[in-house]
Amino acid sequence: SKGLQERSIIVRHAMKNALIPVVTIVGLQFGNDPAVDGIQRHVVPSKDLLTAFYVEGRAFRTINRQHLRPIPADDPGTPHPAEPAMTDLSHIDHLSRVTGPTAHPGNDTDPQETTEWIDALAGVLASGGPQRARFLLDALQAHAARTGLGAVMGSKKLKAIAAYGRAEIPLADPKEFKETLRRTMKFVIEDLLTQALRVGGTVLSLDAGFMYGDVPRRYFTAGESAHIEDNVNMSTLAETMLTRHLACFRCPIACNREVHLDKYQEPVVDGPEYETVAGFTTNLDSPDMQAAGMAGHICNQLGMDTISTASTIGLLYYLYNEGIISAEQIGMALPWGDPEPAIRLTRMIGSREGIGDIAAEGALAVATHFGVPELAVQVKNLEVPFHDPRAFMGQGLVYATGNRGADHMSGDCYEVGRGRIIPELGLDLLDRFEQSEAQALMAARTMDYRSFTNSAILCHFEDPQIDNLVSLLRSIAGIEADYAWIARMGERITNLKRALNCRLGATRADDTLPKLLRTPLVKSNTEGNSLDFEMMLPIYYRLRGWDWETGKPLPEKLSALDLPEAVAALW
Repeated sequence: SKGLQERSIIVRHAMKNALIPVVTIVGLQFGNDPAVDGIQRHVVPSKDLLTAFYVEGRAFRTINRQHLRPIPADDPGTPHPAEPAMTDLSHIDHLSRVTGPTAHPGNDTDPQETTEWIDALAGVLASGGPQRARFLLDALQAHAARTGLGAVMGSKKLKAIAAYGRAEIPLADPKEFKETLRRTMKFVIEDLLTQALRVGGTVLSLDAGFMYGDVPRRYFTAGESAHIEDNVNMSTLAETMLTRHLACFRCPIACNREVHLDKYQEPVVDGPEYETVAGFTTNLDSPDMQAAGMAGHICNQLGMDTISTASTIGLLYYLYNEGIISAEQIGMALPWGDPEPAIRLTRMIGSREGIGDIAAEGALAVATHFGVPELAVQVKNLEVPFHDPRAFMGQGLVYATGNRGADHMSGDCYEVGRGRIIPELGLDLLDRFEQSEAQALMAARTMDYRSFTNSAILCHFEDPQIDNLVSLLRSIAGIEADYAWIARMGERITNLKRALNCRLGATRADDTLPKLLRTPLVKSNTEGNSLDFEMMLPIYYRLRGWDWETGKPLPEKLSALDLPEAVAALW
């Protein structure tokens, strides 16, 4: 900036830096006004810490507008990022209650309790940055996870984000909105999937996933185990751990859980959710759900993403049990089936102690450090979630081409494959092992639909049914939408993010699938199948309208989606 005018320095450099990350507040208050069940999310977009690609953390909560308050930058009560001390949230009583359904206007949340939570959360963010794990969150439990944006916030010395406003959100058609809302609520309450989620919570996916080989075991290298299935399921959680159900604002499902961990003398613990349980049980070949709950609780206390944490720890277990690394190199033995070392490793990652200093950088950093980068189960430096793509072939294409890396929120082909179809959008049942143009097209359509619902801040569990969604768009925003409009808008969003990443340096080489996920499993409900990646990726690219040499969306595709700026930027 030497020689530039002060205005240029501020506008072209300082403001750009200050705007990372930005909280997208479109619909931020929809959970409160207008009160649409299932619409209660916000998005934190930024550049990835290591790849420099576009990424986003998605939060499954609204922000409590009555209790948020700004925290001065010079607040002496919040640690400076350079300070080595960790900020621990464990001293706050009833933490899961504060982040649960009572943390909304009109309910019985103690304002002082919420203020304490915000202060402590600000400390987590402020103690982030390079000194902390790269997969920090920006909040607790069901808030913006993945991609390490909490660490971005910490590195920028950002202590909190407060949003406040008094304006009413105008409705295009209040009468139609009221009728649609009533119809949508009735549909959600009567839907079989949401009824099952109400009973079993997200852990229900374990019971269903085992049947398909969808739940990874031993870091994606082993098939199902009767011993694991008998002990890791929604019944075990309900009978031995469950305290009460928790719900997002106005949600009739209440799929969240508050549990007690008697084994660890923890009377009130948040969760655990499906990904946390799978990551700290089956992934480590452990049948201990209480240990998984404890590891997840520590992640929440330290503000770390449970998927990345559990996956990175799972890699260490795998390398140890394969004889690639020793107990001396790790600082402890990691036998399959023993979850206690994982709990210790979780704390070590949070404090960057010993092997935790390397593990805090994620699975790829660990595998590279030990000379086996090909064994890290990650895409674009984002650890793969605990849905095995060998169970549903389309999921492998989602992981490989997702804009923020291996991401089940970018497309849930496993849900479509288990019967959650939307024929109006071309999402129909296929043979889950089929490797064809139809499978590639289904994966693309699933991703586009999720691009739309993610932008519309819709909960994936509480899909309002497509006709109700059309009515909500019309009555809230005045958008004359139909099925084709929703499909095109989703495709447009997918390609716009793709174009942005290509502008930031992404190429076809970044669309890959890890070695372990291409290896068929013996004695598994995946029946020895794995994605023929070399055959399917070119088919997928052709259907997408992406250039095979560069990975960029072709000019004609971008033009058809009315993205002339992207054409000019890429071509």
